[in-house]
Amino acid sequence: MSKHTKAPWRYEELACEDSNGDGYVYDSQDRCVCHAGDSTGIQGRPETAFPADENKANGILIAAAPDLLEAIEQIVYEADNRNDGEPQAEIGWDDIDKARAAIAKAKGEA
Repeated sequence: MSKHTKAPWRYEELACEDSNGDGYVYDSQDRCVCHAGDSTGIQGRPETAFPADENKANGILIAAAPDLLEAIEQIVYEADNRNDGEPQAEIGWDDIDKARAAIAKAKGEA
C-alpha cells in the first residue's frame, strides 16, 4: 500500500502576472501537496531559476505521479499474475487506457 497522499492531484499555476510558471500541486481535498517551480532561484539568485515553461511542466508531471504509479502497478500486477506464472505479453485494454491517460496527464495533454 502506498503511503503518499491519495490521488487525484492537480496542478494550479499561480494567478499573479509574474508567476513564471510557479504553482502548487493539490489533492482532491484542496490540500497543498507541494510547491512546483522556483521563479526567484536559489536564495534569490535568478540565474538558478527554472524557465516558466519548465516550471509548469514540472508541476504537471508531479501532479500526474499517483496516476502514473497506479497505471504501472496495474500493468505489472497483470503481468505477474498469469496462471502459469510467466510474464503476460498481453495486457488488458483497460490497463493500457489507464496508462495512456496517465501519460497524457503527465504531459499536460489531459
